[in-house]
Amino acid sequence: MLRYSNKIFLKRILAFLCSVFMITAVFAGAPLWTFEPLTATTITVPANGTALVQYRVTNQSNRPHTLAMQPIRGITQITTGLNVCGNPFVLSGKGSCILSLQINGSQLSSPITDGPVVCQQGNLNQCYRPSSANILRITRGSATGATITVNPSSLLFAENSTGDVTVTNNAGSPVAAENVAATIPGGSNISVQSTTCGVVLAIGASCTITFASGTQEGPTTIPIAGDNTNTVNVDATVTSQPQISITNPVQQNRVVTISSMTPLSLEITNDVGSAVSANAITVSNKAACPNLSVDDSNCTSVAPGASCTLELTSNSPYAPCTITVSGSNTANSPTTLIAFSHLGGLVFQESAGSGKVVIDVAQGFNSEWISSFSSNIAATSLDDGVANTNAIVADAACSNDANNCAAQRCRNISADWYLPARNELSAVHGALCSNLAIPCNFGGFASAFYEFYWSSSQFDNFSAWGVLFPSGNGPGVKSGERPVRCVRAFTP
Repeated sequence: MLRYSNKIFLKRILAFLCSVFMITAVFAGAPLWTFEPLTATTITVPANGTALVQYRVTNQSNRPHTLAMQPIRGITQITTGLNVCGNPFVLSGKGSCILSLQINGSQLSSPITDGPVVCQQGNLNQCYRPSSANILRITRGSATGATITVNPSSLLFAENSTGDVTVTNNAGSPVAAENVAATIPGGSNISVQSTTCGVVLAIGASCTITFASGTQEGPTTIPIAGDNTNTVNVDATVTSQPQISITNPVQQNRVVTISSMTPLSLEITNDVGSAVSANAITVSNKAACPNLSVDDSNCTSVAPGASCTLELTSNSPYAPCTITVSGSNTANSPTTLIAFSHLGGLVFQESAGSGKVVIDVAQGFNSEWISSFSSNIAATSLDDGVANTNAIVADAACSNDANNCAAQRCRNISADWYLPARNELSAVHGALCSNLAIPCNFGGFASAFYEFYWSSSQFDNFSAWGVLFPSGNGPGVKSGERPVRCVRAFTP
């Protein structure tokens, strides 16, 4: 009976051991998370350099797992970057991330011939490693011949723009650096737009690598090395684009004086909430005033919250034109209307160098059209202010009381100035008060309230046409005292 019991006990032990071996075989044959190498895994790392090895770790089950990599001497897990695994990291069912490992040559005391090993957090009995063909095989090599450095080591630039780093072959290097290049990690959207490093980088020489990206990410560690150099890393972060605005002067003072030594200083501000500097700010569109000159030397790089000035000058007069301001990496391109001062007035019409100006606000005045309540003067043109002015000043109703005759007071400035006809004054309104608001964009019209300005066009014996700023046309009684702005023509 005892012998029979012992046989049963032995059979149960054998059955248990078989089940354990079967479970082990299942784990060995069908790992719950797998490793796909994204870089070479058999490498030699210079004693004074680093290298980057990456695997894509994929959860093969439908259940989430919280995983952690077991430490390996000489290897640092990089935990930042696009879809890079943290430590620990959670993989959802069928999810994946990039296990990014920096190999530090100076910390390798012996070859590495295993790993990486990733375990269920808190359970060292549930661990997996790459297949035998893809495990780490890392040896430490001799110090490299050329030593390179990179500046900056932390690069910040905006999406849809570029960022530069400078690579230098140290003056103490014994040889030239060969085939220096950046290696973009798997899964990153950053690219190398251009490089000046070439095949050979002489001792003490520098080159530039330009990175670009259309999406935000990072920091992403990018190794840079040559065939005979150490490896240096750049931590690149791609941020949102900076926002800029035109902050000074106020709209009414955005005026360029023709052929003046004093430019219009247009202040551009990079919003305080921007993550990076706004670069290469300039006037990007000036199609309506092509001979406008722009000095943008003050706006090469503008830090968040800081401002710069664009200096605008012109030897050519234009009617008010819209310009666009942009940076090489800015998210927006604000526009503004600018006016042009010429011959003592603001240009409101221009074609092929000829045009008309309306006199500055400082030279404007208030006057009656004429002092007579009723008169019939042959000043009826709606377009020809010169002819109207000639007719008015020749009439006794004006000459008998010249101080109260608006047309004569224009002529008193000089023979070139005249009282504009109604449609000429409407053109002034359209060019300088296109905002139809108080105050008008330019010229000091309607600075505080609605104002009716005289034209030289007679409406009837008792009234003459004028223009109400900022809204538009209307007649008024001739003997009423109204604001006056005289006009003159110019030629090239």
